[in-house]
Amino acid sequence: MTIYNFDRVMRHQKIILELATQQQIEPERQHSTHSKPTKHKQRLLVNRPSTQHTRVHPPRRRQRRLRRDRWHKLVILIPTVVLSLLLSKWLLSLQTQFSQASTFRSQPAPILVSPVDALSRAIINQESTNNHQSLNPHSQALGLAQIMPANIGAWSKEALGHSISVDEFLSNPTAQKQIIHYKLEQYWHDALVASQGDEEITVLRVASHWYSGSPDLYKSKAVQWYRGTDGKLHRYPSVANYSNSILQKYKQHVGEVGENSKFKIQNSKFKS
Repeated sequence: MTIYNFDRVMRHQKIILELATQQQIEPERQHSTHSKPTKHKQRLLVNRPSTQHTRVHPPRRRQRRLRRDRWHKLVILIPTVVLSLLLSKWLLSLQTQFSQASTFRSQPAPILVSPVDALSRAIINQESTNNHQSLNPHSQALGLAQIMPANIGAWSKEALGHSISVDEFLSNPTAQKQIIHYKLEQYWHDALVASQGDEEITVLRVASHWYSGSPDLYKSKAVQWYRGTDGKLHRYPSVANYSNSILQKYKQHVGEVGENSKFKIQNSKFKS
């Protein structure tokens, strides 16, 4: 073989070797791009902060400050909420009181009735149903409270300061009410002392006194008989029946008998 051919062969082998080397290096480069990073690269990746998967934890001082700020907010918020609830409750109670006061002012004021006035109304309702010209055919009792004719002169002089006739009495309902009120006030204070301040017993005693002439018969259940001007006996209810009927009518005018309407003897000018 000549020297020329030997050099030619060597050049071909060198080219083939270079090509083979290039073909071997190229896959390794491609594989290296998908392979795991080296230790140095791993350290770099670990130390580098990631905005997607890595959470940056604040220092301990900052954490304590955040917790302290949260507690401060709670300490301020809780009293504020409690004060708001108390204030709303107080405003609601004020609104309720104002509404009740306005309702009370819109209602008419109750008319106060004295015991003697209530008793007078009860007796007038029982005796004549408020007819000032009423006349009993048996006893000739007349007027609103059926006063006997024999008592009109003396009673009118006590109550009015002068005597009036039967005709004047029947035609003057105002004078009748004045006489009735005057006598019932006397009976009331006498009965109040006798009953030791018991209002219910006082009403019963006054009714018995007006009906029978005696305040002590309010428990009597005996039937009453009266001989009329025609000479015949006429039957009337018992004193107890009459007195209890007056008591029920009295309660309707003055209200239920109780501690609020009880009268004390020491306050009476007729105290014995």
